[in-house]
Amino acid sequence: MEVMQFSKEEVREVLRLLAGILHLGNIEFITAGGAQVSFKTALGRSAELLGLDPTQLTDALTQRSMFLRGEEILTPLNVQQAVDSRDSLAMALYARCFEWMIMKINSRIKGKDDFKSIGILDIFGFENFEVNRFEQFNINYANEKLQEYFNKHIFSLEQLEYSREGLVWEDIDWIDNGECLDLIEKKLGLLALINEESHFPQATDSTLLEKLHNQHANNHFYVKPRVALNNFGVKHYAGEVQYDVRGILEKNRDTFRDDLLNLLRESRFDFIYDLFEHVSSRNNQDTLKCGSKHRRPTVSSQFKDSLHSLMATLSSSNPFFVRCIKPNMQK
Repeated sequence: MEVMQFSKEEVREVLRLLAGILHLGNIEFITAGGAQVSFKTALGRSAELLGLDPTQLTDALTQRSMFLRGEEILTPLNVQQAVDSRDSLAMALYARCFEWMIMKINSRIKGKDDFKSIGILDIFGFENFEVNRFEQFNINYANEKLQEYFNKHIFSLEQLEYSREGLVWEDIDWIDNGECLDLIEKKLGLLALINEESHFPQATDSTLLEKLHNQHANNHFYVKPRVALNNFGVKHYAGEVQYDVRGILEKNRDTFRDDLLNLLRESRFDFIYDLFEHVSSRNNQDTLKCGSKHRRPTVSSQFKDSLHSLMATLSSSNPFFVRCIKPNMQK
């Protein structure tokens, strides 16, 4: 941050916000007529670091506030919902701070209009754990997309060049993963069905799984397990991965509620207030137009747009690949 000419005050603001997020993660809840904060120390420290009133922070984490016909209605949350509120608050703070830093760095390094740059994209690769959830699904989707790009440049375009130059070489056989990507991102693909189901208030993870099975059971790249009740599988380029649907809809919906947004706007620190000043609230979006075009974007649709933007940038550049092989005896 010093190299990028952040002021001492800005560095202090960022570190204080990150410390606030870490303490936020230590807040735990117990059931006592709805969720109650069980560890007041973490809440107090977090409130202090984020410039919030501890009582207001407690209220925002343990109850949902809604306005109906001009009247405020408070609904107590259960422990799981309180945990979701806490995590949602932490993620919103981190995401806004991250975006602010990226904009700051870009404004520092961007020179004249003919500014040239070299980008380094560092990817870890496919993830396959004992339990794979929404996060692994998105990470593996990104890897699948980048693998297609790698295949195209290393195998397809490279071999075309060999042919044009009349070189004598043995044709390399490689797997085209276009069909697997179609399963994920085309019309009525996995992403589309997850997003569609996320917009139905009555939808559950089970109704989502049923729709995925009905739509794709006959797709060669889709796996409908015989025994696992909560899983679906995808035959990725790197191998088959089983995904657990539990929690997918909740994670995909943006659970960052208006009352949490309003709480952060009341921070006594200008830095935090400024981060959230121009974030539009759900109510504002709903009053604009109730059509689907003005729905708050889901996490996966934002991820997809961001990935497509990255691919457009890569496609307009001249790529060089450093391929790392990470040995793993268990895989």
